[in-house]
Amino acid sequence: RPGWVFVASLLPLIPLLGIGLKITPNFRPVGDLNARADSVRGLEVIQSHYTAGETGPTTVLLASRSDWNSPAGKELIAHLSQGFLFLPNVAEVRSLTQPLGKPLPHTSSETTTPPTTSKPITTNFTRWLGKAQANLDQWVLDATRQAAEKHYLATIHDDHGPMHVTRLDVVFRSDPFDAASIETLTLIETWMREFLPLRASEVQIQQAECFGVTVHTRDMAEVVARDRRVVNSLVTVGVMLILLVLVRRLWLASYLLGTVLLSYYATLGLTALFATYLTGRPLGQIEWRVPFFLFTILVAVGEDYNILLVTRILQEQKRLGLTEGVRRGLAATGGTITACGLIMAGTFGTLMLAQLSTLMQIGFALGVGVLLDTFLIRPLLVPSFLMLVWRLRSSEEPKARIPATLPLRRTLPPLRRAG
Repeated sequence: RPGWVFVASLLPLIPLLGIGLKITPNFRPVGDLNARADSVRGLEVIQSHYTAGETGPTTVLLASRSDWNSPAGKELIAHLSQGFLFLPNVAEVRSLTQPLGKPLPHTSSETTTPPTTSKPITTNFTRWLGKAQANLDQWVLDATRQAAEKHYLATIHDDHGPMHVTRLDVVFRSDPFDAASIETLTLIETWMREFLPLRASEVQIQQAECFGVTVHTRDMAEVVARDRRVVNSLVTVGVMLILLVLVRRLWLASYLLGTVLLSYYATLGLTALFATYLTGRPLGQIEWRVPFFLFTILVAVGEDYNILLVTRILQEQKRLGLTEGVRRGLAATGGTITACGLIMAGTFGTLMLAQLSTLMQIGFALGVGVLLDTFLIRPLLVPSFLMLVWRLRSSEEPKARIPATLPLRRTLPPLRRAG
C-alpha cells in the first residue's frame, strides 16, 4: 500500500516544515552562551533596571562644512533630537542640545524669593542664598555645555577644509539585537534620507551615517542572507545536475531533490523546538550558523543515500519488475545506508556535549537530519512514491524478464590420446 505509506510518512513532517520555513536567525553575541552564564545573567540584571537599549545605543553621525555650534546647527540638532523621540520604540535621544536626554535651558533663572516680613538679617541671607544657588546652577550649566561640546562635536581636516561632525545617541526601548530595534533603525534612516536634504543647504550637510550594534546586526543579517541564497542555489543546481545524469528522469530527479529539501526544513523545525527548550527564546529563533551549515551537509548526505538506493532500484526493476525491484533495492542497500546514517548521526550528535549553544544546535540539527533521511525519507517516502508513479504509468506490474528457452549447454569434444 504505497499510498498509505506515503501519506503516513509525510503527515508528521508537514508541521515541522511550517516551523522551518518561518525561522529567524539570531545574532545576539551572548547567544552562544548558556542562560546560566555570568555574562548573560549580568546583562539581564542591567536590562531589568535600565532601558534595554542602554546596552547598545545607535549613533547618528552628521558631517557638515558649517559649525554645529552655530545657531543654525544647534537648531537642526534640536529638531532631529525631538523628532526622533516621536518615532516608535525610541526611549531617549542624547545630543549636543540635550546631552542628558532633555533640552538644556538657555539661561539659568535666578531663585525668586517671595516677599517676606521677617527681619532684615534673614531677608539678606535669603537673597544671598538665592544668588549663590543661581551662580551654582549657571556654573553647572556651563560645565555641562563644555562637556557636551567635547563629547558630541569633532573637527577633521581634508583637502577642502575643516569638516565638522556631530553625533546623536538614540536609545531604543527594546534590546539592540531585536527585530523591533532594526525596524526603528530603518525609520531613522528613512527620516534622515527624506528630511536632511531639505535642510542641507542651511548647514551644508555632506554625509549622514548610523553605526552601532543594531546597525551591525542588520548588515550582518543581510550579508548572511545573501551568502545563504548564493550557496544554497549553487548546491541545489549542482545536485540537480548530478541527479539528472544518474537517473536520467526529470520527475525523479526533482522528487529526490524535493525530499532532501523537505528533510532540511523539517529538521530546521525540530531544531527550532530544541532551541526554544534550550535557551527559552520565542519559537522560531535559532543561531544564524545552523541553517548555513545544515543545508550543505544535509543535502550532500541525504542525496548520497537517495542516489545509492534509487540506482539500485532501477537496476533491479529492469530485471525483476516493479515490486520486486523495489524490495530487492531496499534489501540490498538498507544495511549499508542505515549503518552509515547511524555512524554519522552519532558523530554529529557528539557536538551536543559542548557548552556553546551554537554547537549544541548544530549537533542536534545534523544528527536529527541524518536520522530523518535514514529512517523516513530513504526507506518510506522515496520507494512509496516510485511505486505510485510506476503503477499510474502502467496498468499492470511489469513482469520479470525470464528467457523463454534456456541456452544449450556447450560440451567440450573428448580428448584424444597422444599417439
